[in-house]
Amino acid sequence: DTRTTNELCVSAEQQHARRERIFSRQKSIQLAFSGRLIEIKGAHFLVPIAAQLRNLHIPFELKIFGEGSLKSSIQNQINELQLNNCVKLMGTLDFAQKLMPEFANNIDLFIAPHIQSDPACTYLETLAAGVPIVGEQRALADHQPGKIALQLGRHAQQRPRQPGQRDARNQNQQPLHQPDQYA
Repeated sequence: DTRTTNELCVSAEQQHARRERIFSRQKSIQLAFSGRLIEIKGAHFLVPIAAQLRNLHIPFELKIFGEGSLKSSIQNQINELQLNNCVKLMGTLDFAQKLMPEFANNIDLFIAPHIQSDPACTYLETLAAGVPIVGEQRALADHQPGKIALQLGRHAQQRPRQPGQRDARNQNQQPLHQPDQYA
């Protein structure tokens, strides 16, 4: 039960452009959340996560897509914590015409602070746009959004491996794909 069609899935060119942007480190990490701004979706964790990222000196921009009962509370938190330059409430966008292209072209990582047990459509749609997802159910159950911020911080500080590059911790590891393997 997803709105994603083949035409909305990320292209190889879009994936390559995202990799180049991330590897170049010339831009801050582009984060996103999409969903109803309600507690079951974990929307109340977004601003505390952003505040932790700022405290860790991680350059980022968080775009929050959606509407809901927590919208004014989230905006107040953004204002109080002076996060207006890096956290933006984007409202609801047309899924096919605006949201999926935004994810495919501009978002590096999706924050999934969902409290509910199965946001499967969100996962399918986000992955169809080629965007990895981060979240930690246990951290959120314990009301510790800082753990997600630490995960994001580690992700942002690690030097991404180029395709086919082996992990230094395991020199015997074989690359998943040889460039000429399917030629």
